[in-house]
Amino acid sequence: ATLDTFQEVLASLTEQTGILASDCISMVVAGNTTMIHFLLGMDAFCVFSAPYAVHALDPGFLPAREFGFSLPGYVYCYPGKANYLGGDIISGAIATGIHDKEELSLFFDIGTNGELIIGNREFLLCGAGAAGPALEGGSVKTGMCARTGAVQHVRVDGRQFICDVIGGGEANGICGSGIVDLIAELFLHGWVDIRGRFVPEASDRIVEREGEYAVEYAPSLYFYQCDLDEFLSTKAAAATMVEYMMNLIGLSMQDVG
Repeated sequence: ATLDTFQEVLASLTEQTGILASDCISMVVAGNTTMIHFLLGMDAFCVFSAPYAVHALDPGFLPAREFGFSLPGYVYCYPGKANYLGGDIISGAIATGIHDKEELSLFFDIGTNGELIIGNREFLLCGAGAAGPALEGGSVKTGMCARTGAVQHVRVDGRQFICDVIGGGEANGICGSGIVDLIAELFLHGWVDIRGRFVPEASDRIVEREGEYAVEYAPSLYFYQCDLDEFLSTKAAAATMVEYMMNLIGLSMQDVG
């Protein structure tokens, strides 16, 4: 399944650029430890089960033909540092260049897991923790990943929801960026209070469904109080991780450049 997805992406890139994968000499892949295991055809159960001894953290350069790719050269897999500090966060740190900077930087990758790097050219401190799937559209009743049909941006105009849907068609659900927008708009318009609770008297768009308050942000698609609660848990987990890491090194957010 991982390889099929790569082939789809390569085909899409060829369509956009007119460049064939077979004309490219190499490929660089950055993924978390689990995804790299999938790509290499290895059992990924070891990533999250005792004794947490993974098969490979730094597979390096491998012939593209071994993967079934049509590239003539090699695939380079970005190295990971640990089970939950994979090539995705490492490549992000390299891309942002925080290891070369004098000022203190904080780099945060929020998904189901959250990975965090704090530091500068003097030091880098890395950590990981649970962040929760709400920002990826998971654990939300009408949530979905950021693909065609997902609401990616929302604004409230009067009592109307105006949604930007990926692909421009009918909305099938809402992804992470849409969830952030939606909650922000609900709060700014007073439909949600500082505790993250719906305020039913603020708008007739807030209705009771399945025993809890909800709003219909797109035709037949509702965002519920339990969805708000999932987001708050995700945000709390992420914020706690940042605060904990900063406390470990005796610094505060005011020290971050």
